[in-house]
Amino acid sequence: MQKTIILAILILFIGCKSKATGEYNEIIVLCSDEDKEFVYPVIETFFSESISTPQPENVFKLVWKAPWDLESYKNRHNIIVVSIDNPADNSGDRLYQRLVESTSDTQNIISKNDMFAHNQLFIGLHGQDIIELQTELISNREWLLNKINTTFYNNLSEYVFSKGINQDLSSEVVNQFDININLQEDFLILEQTDNMLWLGRGYPYRWLIFQKLSVPITDVKQAWFELENIFSQTIPMISFSEKLRKSSIELIDGRKSLLLRGIYDHQESDTGGPFFTYLIKDSDNSSIAVTGLVNFPGHEKIMLLKQLELIIKTIKF
Repeated sequence: MQKTIILAILILFIGCKSKATGEYNEIIVLCSDEDKEFVYPVIETFFSESISTPQPENVFKLVWKAPWDLESYKNRHNIIVVSIDNPADNSGDRLYQRLVESTSDTQNIISKNDMFAHNQLFIGLHGQDIIELQTELISNREWLLNKINTTFYNNLSEYVFSKGINQDLSSEVVNQFDININLQEDFLILEQTDNMLWLGRGYPYRWLIFQKLSVPITDVKQAWFELENIFSQTIPMISFSEKLRKSSIELIDGRKSLLLRGIYDHQESDTGGPFFTYLIKDSDNSSIAVTGLVNFPGHEKIMLLKQLELIIKTIKF
């Protein structure tokens, strides 16, 4: 009973707020032990996207806690309350009901920004049983992931550009490749030719490489061939493994671009790591390849990759 009263007070708390804390890609999942037995595999599968670095790293890290742990984690960037009516419990169900009352929302999936802290996303997931919860997640998948990704990239952007934008380097990219991009203040030019610009920053090492391809890209197989070919000509110490390759179509400033992911080797340092390349159509007969590489052996690399991807997402044509 005491825990229920504490939860009711917390969920209605509207006092002074500080900025959210913790890792940007961490999600605190509040769920009762009774419900967790059923919802754990469903929620873990929903957030199972991973990137090989080369070991797989989840894009979002789930941290499972009991509903009464809210007070300890209420200032984190991402909080999700999960509740199903069957089986019944006195903690998760009550917490979700208080969330509904505080937001005046009767939906099974609800969200609220800045509930306890600024730059925070608070989400409630509910179902009569696990089948209804699964159905709701499937129906609202795009909306829910967009909410979470928007909060994630907004918070990450604030951190990445906290020291400002390197206007000189951004102008260099405009002059050479005719694309506008925001670059972190501490990036430097490592190498430059007529068709290539290699930027980097200190340990843990992150590189961004811009290259012009003089041929149109028509399919994924050709894209990998052209990427390997241009690196063999311009930066031969970097080679790409044939394992763990992935591809997808992404939007850059509303323009469809082919995204390649994989693992690279750097001969000079005898190390390697994850990379991605966006192949952006420049004209009918050419493309621009923007490649991000991370070198941080023995450590998690997912957030470093996401920082580089965030920079690419600032591209404007």
